[in-house]
Amino acid sequence: MLGGIPIFLLSRRILSINGAFAVLAYYLFEHFGVLASRSFQPDSMMIMFLLWALYFQVKWSQADTLKNAILAGVFTGVAILVKAPMVFFAGLPFAFIILQKGFKFWTRNGRVYLMAVLSIAPALIYNLVSATVGGNAGAILGGRFYPQLYIQLSWYLQWMTTIKAVAGQVPLVIGLLAFFLIKDVKIRMLYAGLWLGYLFYGFTFAYHIYSHNYYQLPLLVILALGFGIGISYLFKILEENNPQWIARVAITLIFIFSIGMSAQRIYSYLNQSDFRDKAAYFTELGNIVGHDVSVVALTEDYGYPLSYWSYIGPSLWPRTADRDLKNIVGASDPGFQQLFKELTVGKDVFLVTMTDEFDKQTDLKEHLLNTYPVQQGDGYYIFDLAHPLTVVN
Repeated sequence: MLGGIPIFLLSRRILSINGAFAVLAYYLFEHFGVLASRSFQPDSMMIMFLLWALYFQVKWSQADTLKNAILAGVFTGVAILVKAPMVFFAGLPFAFIILQKGFKFWTRNGRVYLMAVLSIAPALIYNLVSATVGGNAGAILGGRFYPQLYIQLSWYLQWMTTIKAVAGQVPLVIGLLAFFLIKDVKIRMLYAGLWLGYLFYGFTFAYHIYSHNYYQLPLLVILALGFGIGISYLFKILEENNPQWIARVAITLIFIFSIGMSAQRIYSYLNQSDFRDKAAYFTELGNIVGHDVSVVALTEDYGYPLSYWSYIGPSLWPRTADRDLKNIVGASDPGFQQLFKELTVGKDVFLVTMTDEFDKQTDLKEHLLNTYPVQQGDGYYIFDLAHPLTVVN
């Protein structure tokens, strides 16, 4: 929601007032964007800082002052710090803006170097410390880059299917066509940089771009700007060819009606979901399992509901999708017995809350049911690893 402030300010610098309000409306009422903003993830904050970064970048390009340079560098750095992939959306368009000013300008302008340091240093320092001192090099660098997908037609189709599910086909077409409606070279460079950044982003995170719908959130920013460009152009044509106020009023009413329909759709969707039972369920489950035991779990949402409501920090048993991901890169898990031994060593309890996934993993299900005492309840299994029914080699 707070991202509406910078995206409106940004739009006012590059579009008419009609276009700016169209951008704001799309940003605030786009269905998936609203749902994603309610998620316990850093992505909403990431988008907000991206928008502030873009705003101050454009402001600096229009008025090259030290204050604007510092603000552009700081917010670009914070956006990339929150999530490193923002380098494609905050960094690449920024580079386009700077390069567009000419070689002599950026090589002789100290503020350009200052912005580069402010943009890169925070994320670089944080990730270096995390990878070395924190021992998170594998988590930072691993499991992201899958170039073997580039030659698979199905990958492109799945990518498009995800875009369609998140944003729809019409906004995508408008967003692409909007590029050809931009006459100002600086704005065109910014918009082209965002689209090119999205392509590099998609090819870099080839698996996640279609399997994780929230990876499309930066695209919504681009489509919002494209929508505003289209609306701005439409009103310009109306003013030139049909200056009568009735046409503009009619389009405005249609626009407001569309916002109302979108808001109603969002409200209906959210009203269908009541997570109070989920909170009570996981709270009670935490009391049943106990808070002083070591747990390995086959559970949803990366174990966050267990951590948040149950006060249990589980180690995670891989899902079928996790195993499929390894198959993409030609890797594989060790044999079941070896994998089970590795992931359950030192654990007291094996907890299952994804019963459908449990049914898919027949080797795991048969082994647990045949080897360990089980307490079964509504949507869960609790296996006592400390007291096997038979001797486990």
